[in-house]
Amino acid sequence: MVASAFLFAGMGAAVKVLARTLPNSMVVFVRSALGLLFLVPWLWRLGLSGLRTRHFGEHVIRGLAGLAAMYCFFYALARLRLADAVLLNYSLPLFVPII
Repeated sequence: MVASAFLFAGMGAAVKVLARTLPNSMVVFVRSALGLLFLVPWLWRLGLSGLRTRHFGEHVIRGLAGLAAMYCFFYALARLRLADAVLLNYSLPLFVPII
């Protein structure tokens, strides 16, 4: 948990620095490309059969929702103070029951 929080804070700081010179869509692309780099060894070992699912439509919807959430969070990180953006992200469990 500590390592996860540390890496998440590092990602937030990196997004804050990158957002000074790059547009938000490019920062999201770089983050997604780095995630794909970690996925490549798994795909290399299992092949495309490792991605087979019976619920393809639901996975597409979840992926698009996750992409939109990442875009919005990175936008907030670029525009707000880092502490405020992370605090809003950590308060998510308070707002989900309302929505």
